[in-house]
Order: sequence, then C-alpha cells, then structure tokens
Amino acid sequence: MASEIIVVRGAGGWRDRAKGYDVVVDGVVRGEVRAGQTLSIPVASGPHTIRMEVSWTSSATLTAVVGDGPVVFGCSSGRTDPLTAVEEHPDSYVDIWRAASVEEVQAGGPIPLVSTRRRAGSLPVLALVWLLGLILFGVGLLAGGGGWQTVVKTAGLAMFVFASWTVAGYRGRLTRRGR
Repeated sequence: MASEIIVVRGAGGWRDRAKGYDVVVDGVVRGEVRAGQTLSIPVASGPHTIRMEVSWTSSATLTAVVGDGPVVFGCSSGRTDPLTAVEEHPDSYVDIWRAASVEEVQAGGPIPLVSTRRRAGSLPVLALVWLLGLILFGVGLLAGGGGWQTVVKTAGLAMFVFASWTVAGYRGRLTRRGR
C-alpha cells in the first residue's frame, strides 16, 4: 500500500462555502480542498505535519505518523466565532481532526471538541465589575448634586454598561457554540 494523507472537507455550513482551504503538509502547500471535496496527497512514510490555511487564518497544526496505508483528516469551517478567531486565535478559524475514515467525515461526524482557549476576562470578574458599577451609580444618585457625585454616577454607569455588554457577548458566543 502506498502512504498517503487524505483530507476530507465536510459539505455542510455556509462560512467559507465558496473558498478553498490550502492543505499545507510539512510547511508546503500541497493542494486545495473545497466544500464536500476529498484530496489525496502521496507522502513518504514517517511523521508529517498538516494544517489548513484560508486567507490569513488557519487551523491548528496536527502531526501524524504515516505508515503503509492512508491517514485521514477531516476539516470544516471552524465553530469558533469568526471575529474571535481572526482577531485572537487565527489558528482556530478552521477545524481539523484525525478521522477514522473518509465516510465518517462525509457523514458529518465526529467533530472534535471546541478549543479550550478562553477569551480574556471571565464571567465572575465581569459580574463583580457589573455589581461595582451598579453600586457606584446608586451612590451617585443618592448623593445628588454635582461635582464628585456626577463623576461617580458616570463611572458607575459606564462600568455597568460595559460589563452588561460583555456578559451579553459571552452568552451569545456560548449559545452559538452549543453550550
């Protein structure tokens, strides 16, 4: 049997549907795979790295030891929010995983877990900022008048709005990821 890497791109999803992903094996672009396509790349036996690239983003880099016979990888448009992937983790824009067979990827599963990377900040910290903003705004309202009370009200309101907006963004992201 000849040694080869087979890359299968799922047909589902709308993100990047019209774009091809460059298949990079050992740092060299070896072909392109579009939605619903399969690409077979002959390689020598031994360890190889593989990743997908599209525009200025990519997938994570995986390593596989290829022996006699094929090694199958699946790829699809990433489940990470596109803006987060582009801005913070450009190597998580495309999902890539080692698959058992071509048929498994074409059937739609199993897709690996979403990256465990966390976005800057956390919900408990944002909740404290939200609470502090609400308290400052309340103190400013109770104190009445102008001067420092206005500064306290403004700072409190700004913290409250910022934390509320950020928490709403987190909840939306978690909902889209299916958590």
